[in-house]
Amino acid sequence: MSYITGSAKLEEIITINDYLQYPIWINTFNEGGIDDQQCYQRPVISTTNATADMVDPFITLKIKDTAYYATAQYYFPTQMLTKIAVWAADGWAVVEDIPGLESPILMVAVPTIDGATNVTFEVNIELDYGVRV
Repeated sequence: MSYITGSAKLEEIITINDYLQYPIWINTFNEGGIDDQQCYQRPVISTTNATADMVDPFITLKIKDTAYYATAQYYFPTQMLTKIAVWAADGWAVVEDIPGLESPILMVAVPTIDGATNVTFEVNIELDYGVRV
């Protein structure tokens, strides 16, 4: 592992401010002990460049031509996004619940991906996935 992570946070209490401060997060499980089934994430604090050694990281995205930010899990082998959530008002929402967004929408990665800046994804709202364009 060529990156350093910070303290784990319960997935449900991570806010957009956390994702803007650290635009890459890694899933981790059982942080609370062997019987803990809750999902935790750790921010990557040593870099803002997502690389293939980060297993299915969650990355921060800006929805093009809007004020919205989102997060999604990025799969390096297929260069696709899944588990997309948009920050709206005071919490996370699914993309289809955001007024005015129609498929397809464009999302731009906040972190670099393998050194590339402004990596853009076309997101199909109905199918809840995005492909790199």
